[in-house]
Amino acid sequence: MPYKLQPCDVLLFYNEYTDVWNKIYRWGLESPYTHVLMYLGQWAISRPSTGSEVTIPMIYESVGRGVITRPPFSYVGDKMMILRPYINDTQREQIVNNALDIAFALNSYYDYLTFGNLAVILALQKLHLHIPLAYQRNSSMICTECVAEPFWRAGLYPVSPNRAPIPSDFLNWPDCEKVGLLTVSPEMWE
Repeated sequence: MPYKLQPCDVLLFYNEYTDVWNKIYRWGLESPYTHVLMYLGQWAISRPSTGSEVTIPMIYESVGRGVITRPPFSYVGDKMMILRPYINDTQREQIVNNALDIAFALNSYYDYLTFGNLAVILALQKLHLHIPLAYQRNSSMICTECVAEPFWRAGLYPVSPNRAPIPSDFLNWPDCEKVGLLTVSPEMWE
């Protein structure tokens, strides 16, 4: 029986692409995990033309156009590390609502500046150089900030709020079940 996702499950994308860009990306992060997203659950959506409802699974992530919610269909066949937080139903509802508040805010852009700063920090670490670059949380977010922020607002800390997290930082989260590295399939949300 396939694993069934629950709202607030955190998914770390396992990058197996062999092009040069993705090899450099994995090398810089020192990890095969290069993206993080959160499962929001099944949403009932009305069809205006018929009035009927369809149920669609939705995810929450930050990509080049900003923080968004969308169906997860493009990830079918990809490998993801699944993390299930130890939370109760009240916390789960609060986290999902926090994510929706962020996604629907008009200023929830992708944070290219933090992405650039993080790239510089990681490159300097590879050279054993330390130049402190200040980290500031704001309404623009990279994927890791986007997923962590709803938890932070609920008083939970999957990663430190004091520095820009990278996807593999979520693996150190003690308050979750590390379900395993699974291939995404539609059966996970049906």
